Parts: sequence; C-alpha cells; structure tokens
Amino acid sequence: MKLYTQIRLEAYREIDRWCIGIATHHPQLIGEDQAGCKELKEALNRELGDGEEPWEEWVWWQWIDERYRNWSSIIPTLHQECDVGSGEVMSYFAEKLASIAEVAVPIIDRYEGT
Repeated sequence: MKLYTQIRLEAYREIDRWCIGIATHHPQLIGEDQAGCKELKEALNRELGDGEEPWEEWVWWQWIDERYRNWSSIIPTLHQECDVGSGEVMSYFAEKLASIAEVAVPIIDRYEGT
C-alpha cells in the first residue's frame, strides 16, 4: 500500500524559517472539499491552534515559534544536542512533532487504510 501523508518539518533557506505540519498527496486528504482534509484540519486547529492557509501539498501547517524561527542560527545547536542526545531545541521540535502525530495519525490511518 502506498502511503501519501507525512508529518513534516521543513526549513526554507530563502526565507530562513521552519514550518511544521501535515503534507499529503492522498486524494481524500488534499483539497478543501474532501472529508479527510476537513476532519484533519478541524482536529489540528482545535488541539494545536489555527494552521496557516493551505499551501501546495500542505493540508495543515504552522510556522515555528519565533525563538526557533531562524533555521541557520539553530543548526549548530541542533548538531550539538544530537551529539549529547538532548537539549532545549531538540526537545521543542520533538514535542511539536509528537503533538501533531497524536492528533493526526489516527485520522490519517483511517483514510489511508493502515
């Protein structure tokens, strides 16, 4: 079975920012009029706050908090934290991914049939 949907964390060099959210190419999860898309967005908005407007394959996404928004300045810190296995920045990103997964995975599984 082909899985279409991802919980994604991306850095955009051109604007020096990170975003996090749900990206998909699944036909029932992409497009404002699809039931899966509506359910996913409503659940994430309710639990994690409003997402930004849908963008390309992103169904729901948010910009990363201001204190971690400058991706180029936190990369050295992330490398150091990976070496020791913990740290403030690493914990922030892990908690964001986990909070999205907790809400989104059960919904995604229903639509992708896993």
